[in-house]
Amino acid sequence: MITQLSKPEDIDREFWADLRKAMYWLNKQGNTRDRRMKILDDGWEVFNFRQEYSMSEPIYYTSPQTGNRWLLWITARRDKQGEMHFYMRAVLYFYTAAYMTMMMALKMNSEDSDGNVVNTANTVNVYTSHMFQRMADKDRLGVDMSDRVKVMRNFVEFVATGWSDTRPPRKGERNTQLLFRTPGSWLRGHTSQVGTRWVNVYRTFYTDKSMTPKQKKDVGTFQMFADNNKC
Repeated sequence: MITQLSKPEDIDREFWADLRKAMYWLNKQGNTRDRRMKILDDGWEVFNFRQEYSMSEPIYYTSPQTGNRWLLWITARRDKQGEMHFYMRAVLYFYTAAYMTMMMALKMNSEDSDGNVVNTANTVNVYTSHMFQRMADKDRLGVDMSDRVKVMRNFVEFVATGWSDTRPPRKGERNTQLLFRTPGSWLRGHTSQVGTRWVNVYRTFYTDKSMTPKQKKDVGTFQMFADNNKC
């Protein structure tokens, strides 16, 4: 079983092996359009007033090999032509009464100075217990922290769009530093390369209003770029 304290290479190896099995299992539950619609109908939740997006109730999966626990969702988005497009979402999670961590896969793009994508790498994002507590303190999750499933569901939507940036480690820092811009706030942590993939660990959260002068200096022109590009 992997947690936020696991080594990056252990997270990378175990997460991707488990994810393939979890997604295979989810596909078996919703392998036809009718089954996907039934899952959505059982837990239909509208995330905006135009009713273009919905997310099923969570489907639970535990890896028999590692004991890692997963939350899986089927989501649907209606395009301008009225067609429905289905997506599968998965997060690995671990929590106790006082502790919570979550891991999620994404693709991280690198761009040149002209904004062209020059490289795409598979990445595991690790969201730590301290980061979630900081978000709860600032009332950014929309639900009480005691309802962990709703916290994770809301968080998946919270980080659905945004921009990330890195900077080299400074004196006293071992890893490349990582920033993720969300509306009016920041996630911060560090990133480690494992082969051709990356493991991003987000350790804290702060709002624009709570930033120290040093934190404001750190984000520099990246904040202007992210906000101008509709983070």
